[in-house]
Amino acid sequence: MAHMMAMGMIGLVGLGAGAGMVLDPMTQHKMIHDDGIQIALAEQDYDGFVSALAAIDAEASISEEEFDLLVDNYDRKNALDAALEADDYDAFLSVLEEVNPNRADRLTEEQFARMSERHQSHAAVEAAVEAGDYQAWVEAVSASPHGDDIAELISEDDFATFVEMHEARESGDFDTADELREELGLPERGPGKEGRAGGKEGGPGGQGDHSGRFLVDSE
Repeated sequence: MAHMMAMGMIGLVGLGAGAGMVLDPMTQHKMIHDDGIQIALAEQDYDGFVSALAAIDAEASISEEEFDLLVDNYDRKNALDAALEADDYDAFLSVLEEVNPNRADRLTEEQFARMSERHQSHAAVEAAVEAGDYQAWVEAVSASPHGDDIAELISEDDFATFVEMHEARESGDFDTADELREELGLPERGPGKEGRAGGKEGGPGGQGDHSGRFLVDSE
């Protein structure tokens, strides 16, 4: 879990696409939440990466060359996340210009400021869920758009079940996550989401990865 938190919202969708790979949604989900995958990327350990893929029954075959591209994008993704966390527009732009100059040319300081705010809000919500801290979760969620409405959906008595739902979804146990979602009376939001109160990766309203998408070139 420490590696997942240090890594931030890794965004394997952006990593894989940036490396020219197509990963199915289930494989993406497993890779994002598996400590073994993230440790292998951090340590540039291809054999460890292959072993971790096999351990989670991921339906993906990634060559050593493709792994090297994943590692490069992993490092860039972490640099982008660090810039968002520090609200450092210049640092973010410096990395972005290397990997996606089209986006870099269009990204204004005002847009970056909003991205940084959302990123930090999501990180605070995620940390509160990981810690099982209801009051911290309410404070973090309430700072987001429509946050008061979101916080009202989950009472303190319900929060342990909410955390359990979050953990089940992270582990890929979607049947259990859906059962807990129904128990909490939360709306279904489709694959990879947990309803407004859960959001993608435990954040408010599905606010997910704010930097991984920039690893993919677009006109």
